[in-house]
Amino acid sequence: MSRLVAITGATGFLGRYIVRALAAGGWRVRILARQAIDHPQLAGLPLDVVLGDLSNKEALRTLVDGADVLVHAAGLIKSLSVAAFEAVNIRGTANLARAIEERHVAARVLLVSSMAAREPELSTYARTKRAAEQLLMAVLSRRCDLTIVRPCAIYGPWDRETLTIFRAVDYHIFLRPRIAHGRVAVIHAE
Repeated sequence: MSRLVAITGATGFLGRYIVRALAAGGWRVRILARQAIDHPQLAGLPLDVVLGDLSNKEALRTLVDGADVLVHAAGLIKSLSVAAFEAVNIRGTANLARAIEERHVAARVLLVSSMAAREPELSTYARTKRAAEQLLMAVLSRRCDLTIVRPCAIYGPWDRETLTIFRAVDYHIFLRPRIAHGRVAVIHAE
């Protein structure tokens, strides 16, 4: 029987690429989804769908139960509300960690954080992503093999967040970092 990977954020832009790659690699894939899945990138994939979100503790326990690997790719990337960032990025991560502990899961855990977490004073987003990292390190480091990745801006087909940047380039409008020798880093979702 193939190994089981449980994924949060599976229906988001990056999450759909993660799901497709793991399914293509022969993994059994269990995902957390707020609603029934209706996206062309996930069509036809054999997915075990757990309905719920990061605030639903029972759904999280079901998600992690028996998992060999957990990919925590869920996260709020934009909001006008500090409370919304904290609810998803911090408390949602805490709920996931609690579910892992309650189910005595000793899986490998991959947290998809953000390059912004290097500088938590930059924004509420950066602060909450750093807080999620610290929380998982404190709670899971003895139980699980924890890996944290901090990707830069991610783009690719189906992306709506960085699309405006690429459209601007079409009109010969280019980003210029504030720092004299600064760089802009982007990575393709695949």
